[in-house]
Amino acid sequence: MQKLSEKKILQTAEAMIDNFGMANVTLSSLAKELGTSHAALYKYFKNKKELWGALAIRWLDEILTDIFEFQPDHYDNQLELIHDWLWAFANSKRKSYIANTEMFALYTAYVDEDAVLLARHINDLITNLTTVSTLSADTAQNLITTFAWFTTPTFAPAWITEDFTGKFDSMWAFIRPSLEAII
Repeated sequence: MQKLSEKKILQTAEAMIDNFGMANVTLSSLAKELGTSHAALYKYFKNKKELWGALAIRWLDEILTDIFEFQPDHYDNQLELIHDWLWAFANSKRKSYIANTEMFALYTAYVDEDAVLLARHINDLITNLTTVSTLSADTAQNLITTFAWFTTPTFAPAWITEDFTGKFDSMWAFIRPSLEAII
C-alpha cells in the first residue's frame, strides 16, 4: 500500500469522480478507497471544500498546460502570439468540457463559484499572458474578460451547439484594431 499523501488523495479522488460521478464520491468513500480513515484526510485538507477546490485547481492546471507551457520564442508578431494564446486557452476549456463533464462540473462548483480560487485562477492567467507577451497586466485582464464567453462555465453548453471557432474569430476581429493601437 502506498503512503497517504496529498497527491495520492487527489489522484484517487479524480479517478473515483471519473468512475462514479461527482455526486457519488464522499470523503468517507474516498477514505475507504485509500484504505484509511475519514479523519486521516483532514491531515491534508481542512474540509471537503478545500479538498475539492484543490482537486479542481489541479485539474484546471492540467487542462491548461497548453497555455502555462506556451512557447513564445517562435513568434515575431505579438498579435499572432496573443491570438494563439487566447485560442489555446479557449479551446482547452472547450475540449475539457466535452471530454470530462464530471471534472468540469467540479471545477465549476469549486473554482468558478469560489471568489478566492477564481481570483487565483485569473491571476495565474494574467501572469502567464503578461510573461509570454508584451501586454500589461491591465490589458491582459481586459482580454481575458473580453473572451469570457469562450472560457466561463456558464456558457459551456453553448460551446457545443454554436459555432465556437466562428464566434472566436469574430471576437478576435472585433478587438484586433484596439490591440494593434496599444501594442
